[in-house]
Amino acid sequence: MFIDPKGTEYIDGYRKIDGFSKIFENEQKKSKEFSFWDDFKIIVNLLFRTKDIAKVIESHKQYWFDSFKDFEDKMYSINSHALKRG
Repeated sequence: MFIDPKGTEYIDGYRKIDGFSKIFENEQKKSKEFSFWDDFKIIVNLLFRTKDIAKVIESHKQYWFDSFKDFEDKMYSINSHALKRG
C-alpha cells in the first residue's frame, strides 16, 4: 500500500488518477484483476489523502479520503470486493 499525501490543490493528483485508471481499471472504474501463474491474483487500488474531501471533484472522490474513518471504510470496501472475486 502506498498513500500519496498530496493535497487537492495539485492538479497532478487528477492526472495520476486518470493514468492509473487507464492501466488498472475497467470501463466501469472497477479494478482489474491480474493473474500470475495459477495462484497469484493482484488487484491494484489507488487512494489519496486530502485535508478536505469537499474540494475534490465528484468524478474522482472514490480515490480520496480525508479522515481515518473514511480510509478504513474504503479499505474495507476494497478488501471485501477482492475477497468476493477470490
